[in-house]
Amino acid sequence: MSWMKSNKLKRDKILFLIKVKQLIEKGFPLQHAMKFLFEQMHVLSDQDNTLIIDEIERGASLSDVLNQLNYHQKIVHIISMGEKTGHLLLSIQSSIELLKTYEEERKKLIKTIQYPLMLIMIFMVMIIALKIFVLPHFNHLYTSMNIDDETSIRLLKVLIFNLPNVVLIVIFLSILFLIILYVLNATLPKLKFVQLLLKIPIINLYYKEYLTFTICYDFSLFMKSNIAFKEMIDCWKEDQKDRFLYELSLEIENELKKGTSFIDALDSLSIVTGSCIDYLKLSKSTHHMDEELKLVAEFSLFNFKKYLTQDLKIVQPILFTLIGFIIMSIYLILILPMIQMLQVIE
Repeated sequence: MSWMKSNKLKRDKILFLIKVKQLIEKGFPLQHAMKFLFEQMHVLSDQDNTLIIDEIERGASLSDVLNQLNYHQKIVHIISMGEKTGHLLLSIQSSIELLKTYEEERKKLIKTIQYPLMLIMIFMVMIIALKIFVLPHFNHLYTSMNIDDETSIRLLKVLIFNLPNVVLIVIFLSILFLIILYVLNATLPKLKFVQLLLKIPIINLYYKEYLTFTICYDFSLFMKSNIAFKEMIDCWKEDQKDRFLYELSLEIENELKKGTSFIDALDSLSIVTGSCIDYLKLSKSTHHMDEELKLVAEFSLFNFKKYLTQDLKIVQPILFTLIGFIIMSIYLILILPMIQMLQVIE
């Protein structure tokens, strides 16, 4: 799946689109501009570079080239729509802006989750090291000295010994869940899979905001190109690179044939937020709809980050509490039997 592969241009993925746009604006034919850039840029391996140039010489479109380079599928879709509607420069500019947004948000996301991830790693290392290296030695020591554990100490030992198993079970179940989702994604129609994800608690909150961002961004781009909703559906249907939008267009088209309005058809699928639907119903005659839809998309991205921050604020205290519990348990497991031993000696 292309979304799992890293972009072959790496840090130059935005620069490449900027240079393509500049060359087209200066009068270069698209194929000539792309070929020139790949001959000058030395980011790809020789094999990939030769393969891409051969594709360009055979008449590959910009969207085909970006797909070969493992650009985000959303970027490929936007460029493909620009090629079909005759607004390629606008699509390239929108793609540049979107890629910059992705990069900024990726950096913010890493900063947001790196601390909780570090806590989780510390927590796992502590309980595994405790079970493997510490507790067995003290068990042997206390057994050899005929020291009986108190009930509280035995309870703490049971908890500490079983905590790694609980963590491993949680990890196993999480991996199993991801494998099931992967298989379902590969076997189910894309729209059905998306609707399934939207029924899963917590995931549905994040995914609906992401879908709202994706669809509203598309709406904004089409509105800026003076393309109506019906024409937009036709563009989605013609572009089969994005299976979700392709199947969504077929579903909406079926509803339109029944006499349902576009907005009601979209609402019936329950794949975007209620605030997005409310906006579309209120603003369908607005002259600045393209900019306003872009703002709706940005608000969805903001809500996505807000939910993530809120959930992490819940997770962090739980991790701190568990780490504190482990440290106190270690202290009690090690110290209390020694105190008991001293009392026996006295």
